[in-house]
Amino acid sequence: MARKARIKAPLGQEGVYHLRVQIAGVEGDYPLLDKEDATELVLLMLRYARLYYCDVAGFGLMGDHWHDVCRFEAFRPLSRETLTELAERFYPGRYRPHDRWTDADWERFNRRVFDVSEYMRNVNSQFARYYNRRHRRKGRFWADRFKCSMAGDDGYFRHLPLYAELNPVRAHLVERPEDWPFSSARLRFTGQDQDLMPLTELFATPDYETAVRTYRELLLWTGTQPNKEGAGTVPEAVFREEQEGRFLTPGLFLRRHRCLSDGLVIGTREAVQEWLDPLIEQAVYQRRRHPIPASIPGCYTLREQRGGQPI
Repeated sequence: MARKARIKAPLGQEGVYHLRVQIAGVEGDYPLLDKEDATELVLLMLRYARLYYCDVAGFGLMGDHWHDVCRFEAFRPLSRETLTELAERFYPGRYRPHDRWTDADWERFNRRVFDVSEYMRNVNSQFARYYNRRHRRKGRFWADRFKCSMAGDDGYFRHLPLYAELNPVRAHLVERPEDWPFSSARLRFTGQDQDLMPLTELFATPDYETAVRTYRELLLWTGTQPNKEGAGTVPEAVFREEQEGRFLTPGLFLRRHRCLSDGLVIGTREAVQEWLDPLIEQAVYQRRRHPIPASIPGCYTLREQRGGQPI
């Protein structure tokens, strides 16, 4: 049976994605709790983000799955000089396939560096090979294709990193998100976030101090609100210690919402409709002609279609 077509940003438009990958294995198996393995996955994710036209806004590694929130630039033709420099970074050793590439190969490579599926293929396949080699195992490492949802507008996008960073708190692993060693919160709070999207871009403000204050307060305040029964929370005292004044944006994702992992595009009705119209016109999406309400008030989404063409 052919795989369903993945809904991605149309060519020429930037794409903002929440990506989730599950590990294959029995219940209670948490391979990403190993420090060396988790560190390797983080390094691979950030390395390939630098090779692709991609900015990572936030991420979180749990024991048996991981999240990546990123923005891909809109596709544009690159010069042969730029593409050659990228190819040299993709293939730094003696293996140099680009020495034999045709014009068609260079065109495919140009499209590749703007493609979220290619980015995830590189990260996941490289890590699976690394893990199997290190632990002398064979067979499938990832459970399935990665799940991918798109943020229809910037308002929803800037909340998605918080969802990924609060996962360890919700799972009662830590009380403060920055205490979890394998998330963007740790990098943000310790000033090691040079490989991540700048907070001034994420919160659309030129003032760095305002962006940092808004991020930290919003993350911790959102963490004080339980998203489901039995979920862990950030202690109120931690938020009060951090607070210096009123923050700019209220928390959004205070509960666990399926649309964050199963939705294809998330945002206001108008924003989702803008994505939907060209997808219908191109016959890429055929399930519905209108956005449907999500469980988040004021938020709409597209459901995964039942069939499609392989990618």
